[in-house]
Amino acid sequence: MIGTEEGRDIDGFWLDRGGDHDGVVLAGASLTVVRAGVRAGTSVHSGLSEVYPITVIEAIWAVVALQRFVQRSRREALTQVT
Repeated sequence: MIGTEEGRDIDGFWLDRGGDHDGVVLAGASLTVVRAGVRAGTSVHSGLSEVYPITVIEAIWAVVALQRFVQRSRREALTQVT
C-alpha cells in the first residue's frame, strides 16, 4: 500500500514501482517479518532485563509488524490470482 508520499510503502521504505520487480515486493514482505522478529527479540531481552515498559511497547510493535505482513501477504496473493 502506498502511503502519502509517492513510492513510499506503509512501513516507510522507498520501493521501486517501475517494471516487473517481483523481488522488490518480496523484499518488502520479508523485511516486515524480519522487523517483527527483531521487535520480538527486543521485547524478550528487555523483559529479561526487567525493563517492562519497553517490553510492552516492543511486543505491541511486533504484533503490528506481524499484522502488516499478513495483510501484505494476503494482498499480494489476491493480486497474483487476478
